[in-house]
Amino acid sequence: MHRFLVGFFVALVACQNSEKTVALVLPVDVPAILDIQDGFVTALKKSHPDYRVIIKKGLGDPNVMQSILKSLHTQKVPYVATIGVTLTKAAQNLCKGQTIIGLAAYKEFANDTTYIVEDEIGPETLYRSFVTIFSDVQTVTLIHAQDDKIMKEVRVLKALMKQGNKKLQLLPVISTNDLQMVCTHIKGQVVLVLKDLLVVSGMDVILKAAKQLDIPVVVSDEGSVKAGATYAFGVSELDIGAEGARLLAGEIDGKKGPHVTTLVPMYLVSKNTPVTFMKIIREKADGYIVKMVA
Repeated sequence: MHRFLVGFFVALVACQNSEKTVALVLPVDVPAILDIQDGFVTALKKSHPDYRVIIKKGLGDPNVMQSILKSLHTQKVPYVATIGVTLTKAAQNLCKGQTIIGLAAYKEFANDTTYIVEDEIGPETLYRSFVTIFSDVQTVTLIHAQDDKIMKEVRVLKALMKQGNKKLQLLPVISTNDLQMVCTHIKGQVVLVLKDLLVVSGMDVILKAAKQLDIPVVVSDEGSVKAGATYAFGVSELDIGAEGARLLAGEIDGKKGPHVTTLVPMYLVSKNTPVTFMKIIREKADGYIVKMVA
């Protein structure tokens, strides 16, 4: 009888705790993703300190990510936060009946059980920002992955660069293992990287090559600026996480608001951003916020 009561009590506590559990699933361990994690966990702990956040790492393996999501569904974890388009879409298929917070995902994914923090700025906006800062540059090297999302942006950027009388050198990669070789073919006066998880995962290789060539690297994520990129034009990853936590807090408190938040891009600079670029960015920010990252 005693064992039964102890077992019942443990099960009851576990059940109670599970109601206040949030799972955050990371696709890979890179600075940009970890910044989203930090923003999310910090903000949620501030608003709901009694909630437990468990971190699950996908390790860049689709099978591992699917296994994690299936496990979270089996365990009936009520709130599942995912980072990126692929994970968010998979969670919608595998975590039925659970609340999903899609961080850095598409607004089209939003529904009654899914909240989305959208971070896409669009190639047109990126192009206008780029040519504002690099008005005299003639050749740009774009290192990119080859998935459908990235290729669509590449095609638009290529057309825009052509209209602006700029040459765009395209260096596609299949995996991060390609970057070492690809970087030996850089011909541009500046390297451009999109919000491209595959390429960002090998940012150290790109930064080393650019340093040897003495050319700037312009990126779209905060983590790469912290790693040493010249500057970024995009959305703060810390803000993505914090906004996701805010949406979840509203769901928890029964104060449901819009299921989509679209964040405004900004210039992200660091102490490593050359003074000349800092000056140009501040002079030509055109109303965009200029944020200093740690």
